Amino acid sequence: MTSAPRLTPEAELVLALQMGDSAYPTGGFAYSWGLETLIADGLVTRRTLPVWARAELEGRWHGVDRIALAGAWRAQDTAGLEAWDGIIDLHLWSELQRVQSQQAGAATLVAATRLDLPGAAAMRDSVAANRMAGHFAVLTGALYRAAGLRLETALLLSAQGVLRVLLSAAVRLGKAGALEVQAIMTRLAPDLLRLAEPPPPGALPCGFGPLSDIAQMRPRNGRLFVN
Repeated sequence: MTSAPRLTPEAELVLALQMGDSAYPTGGFAYSWGLETLIADGLVTRRTLPVWARAELEGRWHGVDRIALAGAWRAQDTAGLEAWDGIIDLHLWSELQRVQSQQAGAATLVAATRLDLPGAAAMRDSVAANRMAGHFAVLTGALYRAAGLRLETALLLSAQGVLRVLLSAAVRLGKAGALEVQAIMTRLAPDLLRLAEPPPPGALPCGFGPLSDIAQMRPRNGRLFVN
């Protein structure tokens, strides 16, 4: 794997702002992660949207994506990254979740390759050769590390990105306004900072989000989002 450049705090901030921008091409914004079905079923409403978003951060991102990203960031070489991706693949219990995580990762990898980001070509080759599945959080962690972001910055960027994706889905589904979403993000900022602490080395994913897990597996016609 490409060695990470040493960035000044100012340079890291500029890079984080770029990679965390909603216009930055990733595979996340095509997915509602179950919200579309939950809204259709009346299980998430405008009033309960902040509660659901916090539950997703705590139950899914903190226990699964945070661990997956940190392990990928800590991988010392391509073989280590491939092995870690295999471990994450085993911990995604739903086949649909595994497929959609790979789809989001593939979209991210296409953008990273076209932008000629450090390490992207080697990861693309590993996925193409079926040496790794290429899960979204794993590829994101490796790309952030190769770009020069510290683990703490990478985790904050990931957590805020997940929250932004979830809440922007609510806006596109007509269940929240732009200012309302910003108020929710401000309200959840302390939770985000608390949950984005780096996990200890060797930690394994363990998440629990039954509402979203079931919603993502339920078929529904006329979807706006992939899941």
